[in-house]
Amino acid sequence: MEKLIQEEKKMKSVLENIRHKFQEVREMHNLIGIEIEEIYTMINNKKLPELIEFKHPHLKDELYSEKLDNRLLVILYALSTFVYFNFKKILIITEIFRTQELQDLYYRDNLEYKIKKWYSVHQYWRGIDCSVYYFTDKEQEKIIEFLNSRFQYSEFNDYKVGLIHSVSDFGKHLHLQVDGLHLYTKILK
Repeated sequence: MEKLIQEEKKMKSVLENIRHKFQEVREMHNLIGIEIEEIYTMINNKKLPELIEFKHPHLKDELYSEKLDNRLLVILYALSTFVYFNFKKILIITEIFRTQELQDLYYRDNLEYKIKKWYSVHQYWRGIDCSVYYFTDKEQEKIIEFLNSRFQYSEFNDYKVGLIHSVSDFGKHLHLQVDGLHLYTKILK
């Protein structure tokens, strides 16, 4: 009898975990405005492509590094799904981790940087850059609107989770970032 009670408790626990995980997935897909059934249909029909590509092979290792802030993975997952289902395009990651030498190279022509250097979120594994050359201006606007209407960098400043900018002569790109305190970047409901 005791064994039956333990088995029943275990089964209830398993069912509760499944229900909880399904709810998490449903909430994420509701957040990004995509019907979960559409995703399942595409997966079942093997029509869901890889939603992220990498400009350089080492970036894949960096993306799955323990050093990378996990909040970026949530944002990247939501964004890549949004981009695919709205524009039928995939994201191309161009940079994740940045050394001080690269930081100095990127900002070598910036007068403010020459006076006082600053650190990049990339140096702390809290930033990801993606290419934007294959998105129209309207698509770029929609991407930024999507990101900043669903994710908040911090309630204490005007920084954004997503922005499109240029650094020196390295071209325009999508920059994703999260705060350093692990407290403030959050999903907006």
